[in-house]
Amino acid sequence: MHGPVNFCEGCVWQPFWVNATRLWKKDDIKNTAKKAVILYMKGISLTLEEGSFKGLHNINHLNLASCELSYLTPGVFDGLDRLYILELGDNRLTIIEEGLFRNLFYLVLITLEANQAIQFEDGCFQGLPRLVAIDLTNNSLTNFSPGTFKDLGVSFQRLILKWNLLTSLDETLFYGIEHELRRLNLGNNLIEYIAPGTFQNLSKLTDLVITSLSPKSIPLYTGIFDGLDSLSALYVYDSRFCCLTPDTVNCIEELPPHPLFTCRKTFLQNHTIKVFIWILGISALVGNFFVLVLRLRSTPTTRVARIQSMIITNLALSDLLMGVYMVLLAVMDIYIGESYFWAGRAEEWRASITCQIAGFISVLSSETSVFLLFLLTIDRFICVLFPFSKRHLGIASTRIAIAIIWVASIFLSVIGVLLHNISPDAYGLSDVCVGLPFIRKSTDLQAEADTRTTDQYGIPYFTTIAGSTESTWTYSIIIFLGINLCSFIIILFLYIGIFIKVRFVRAEVGRTNQSSNEVKMALKMLLIVGTDFCCWMPIIIIGILVQTVGVQVTPDIYAWLVVFVLPINSSLNPYLYTIINLVSK
Repeated sequence: MHGPVNFCEGCVWQPFWVNATRLWKKDDIKNTAKKAVILYMKGISLTLEEGSFKGLHNINHLNLASCELSYLTPGVFDGLDRLYILELGDNRLTIIEEGLFRNLFYLVLITLEANQAIQFEDGCFQGLPRLVAIDLTNNSLTNFSPGTFKDLGVSFQRLILKWNLLTSLDETLFYGIEHELRRLNLGNNLIEYIAPGTFQNLSKLTDLVITSLSPKSIPLYTGIFDGLDSLSALYVYDSRFCCLTPDTVNCIEELPPHPLFTCRKTFLQNHTIKVFIWILGISALVGNFFVLVLRLRSTPTTRVARIQSMIITNLALSDLLMGVYMVLLAVMDIYIGESYFWAGRAEEWRASITCQIAGFISVLSSETSVFLLFLLTIDRFICVLFPFSKRHLGIASTRIAIAIIWVASIFLSVIGVLLHNISPDAYGLSDVCVGLPFIRKSTDLQAEADTRTTDQYGIPYFTTIAGSTESTWTYSIIIFLGINLCSFIIILFLYIGIFIKVRFVRAEVGRTNQSSNEVKMALKMLLIVGTDFCCWMPIIIIGILVQTVGVQVTPDIYAWLVVFVLPINSSLNPYLYTIINLVSK
């Protein structure tokens, strides 16, 4: 049952390690070597009574893990005068009574992981002047009585409370130990609230793990870490915490951060963007509404003018929708305000119906514009290069084409919303609700040892890193780098053909007045198509670079592209229509 073993190969001493293999009885003390320093009883079903170990004065490590213990009577550890480590994990303990650890003056570590929802009686930790650490991992603990740890001595440094059910924290949890605590592990609880002043007096705390598993974000405030004068490492799941720590603190995110995360307080990046989204949005609304009114009130007389009017009217309507999108974002930015950051409403906003509506409108507007420009270019190409052909767009065929364009755009927009509900990667990564193909998400997640914690505390600790990245928003890649790119390439080649024709017409001025008029019309349409081309091509080019060679687009650049590049043609087009009308006159 027992005997001398080589506990640590290479050590200059050989301890007596008693390895119990059957039910322990009080009389077994008589048959145990008095020089034994380790008593290993893990996995044996036990019922212990007061004085069960009396006389084993040299034991410094007692392992009672997985012994089906449901109760420990005060005095059960009497006689273990030199006990250094006490392991009580994976039992059924529900209460720690006052006096349980009496006279264990040399005890340094208590492990109580994986028990029941333990209750701690007042004074249960009395008489432990040298205790350094308590491990209470995975005990379904929901709260502690104020001052539970107040009797621990000045040597106490580490409190491990990970994988419990704590929902809130306040200063009473640390009453009595606040001036000595060095490492506090609150990882993987359900924390939803941290009271002001919770960490106020933890002046010696160097390591804090606060990785909440709650689906709700923890409300933050500016002074949440006040009092942590010695903090050097903070372990979090929520990147917002890193925004509130001094630069001297090593903030370790245990999961790869959100690809577009920044420490901004609202989802629109800065005041410049906030101002211009209003300007561009209102400009698009007012300008395109004015164009719609003018177009609907006018009655073109020629077939070409009527076709042009129908296409431009629908183009103005699609641009009006982009104005609705921008104003909607601007209004929601004011409505949500800084609660986006402090209350952690980013995920709530991205998953909201309002954001989905904004994404729907944005895709509907942009795709309708692209398809209408494609139709407009084809019409100009046929009219310029084949002025006497009978295969021009007619009034009826133009109406059918426009109807098909709107149906196709609505279909693409609905698919985007449905994909968002199936996979948030569709649009749910973007605060502006537009899934541009500028982001690659972390994949091949794997554990990486945190050498700092392991070296400093001798505790294996792991964080999660990404081994690689992959494309997000596959659907947006299909739309923006597939459909739109192909459309603009075709538009480019068609206008090259138009310009070649222009040179011949100019060389033969006066040959046919009809060809000359068609060329003028094509040049006017180039103003509209050209501005859209200039807005879309930077997005397409950047998207290709991101997805092929791994160019990184920062959150700031993403926001500027969405607010200034993508929708600016919707604000410019109404004035281009006005220019065209004036030139026509």
